[in-house]
Amino acid sequence: MIIGAVENGIINRLEAASKADVLGYRLRAVETLPITFEAELAKYLAPQQLPAGWVTFGGFKVTAENGDGSVTVLARYSVVVAAGNLRNEKSQRHGAGSQVGSYQLVQDVAGLLMEQTFGLPISGLQLGECTSLFTASAQDDRKASLFMLGFTTSFELAPATPDLIATPGLGDFATFDVGWDLPPFTGAADVADLINLPQET
Repeated sequence: MIIGAVENGIINRLEAASKADVLGYRLRAVETLPITFEAELAKYLAPQQLPAGWVTFGGFKVTAENGDGSVTVLARYSVVVAAGNLRNEKSQRHGAGSQVGSYQLVQDVAGLLMEQTFGLPISGLQLGECTSLFTASAQDDRKASLFMLGFTTSFELAPATPDLIATPGLGDFATFDVGWDLPPFTGAADVADLINLPQET
């Protein structure tokens, strides 16, 4: 699955750089962006959880239809980075003492990911827009500074092969056998029905 493989490639590269101490600091977490992120800022932006980064796939658009039935797409990925500092907003962005700031995170993530393919059949990642995710909750209550970096890459998507869509032995879908289990479960359907489906002639 090429979409997920690219996301994993981004995560693995950032994790590897952090663990190898090439950044001068350690990322506390590098993960897929949680769907609960906005609702649980207190959890993800707790001081002991930062600095951190989260990666997500943002969709794609078709840029070319190829003669073999495949299409070339331009896919979008985003990396959200967050740094925290209890001193003040400037320290959250610029860093202070041993604590890295969000500006350095932006620069390092961009440098680590630009032109990378992770050994996958994709074009090298292209750096796009960088956006501040300033919110009063993040910077006043959580003492954190967040930015989102956008990246794009191109790859091909092909139609499913016959082997993937063929199901040997599957006949016409003429009847649908339905059973309902009502508590307590006894091991057999308590209510059943056999539905005859209309067939094209």
